[in-house]
Amino acid sequence: MAVITVKDKNAVLIPASVMRKARIKVGDRLDANVEHGKITLTPKSAVERGIEQGLDDPSAAGSTGHTLPQRPRRRPSTIERAR
Repeated sequence: MAVITVKDKNAVLIPASVMRKARIKVGDRLDANVEHGKITLTPKSAVERGIEQGLDDPSAAGSTGHTLPQRPRRRPSTIERAR
């Protein structure tokens, strides 16, 4: 078991050996839960991260095809052009 110290600004350092066993990489997101006085950190899956990013950044939806394609704008026709 690894012993971890809480640092300034509530930061904790996860030992490299624990990160390897849990397959956690720098930048990964973790769910933190407290049950019966125990803290558990659970890595979020790639699918969960993708869903979360889509909810956080609605503009990201365009890259996944969730928006309708935009039609090119046409010049307004006039009576003179219609003849």
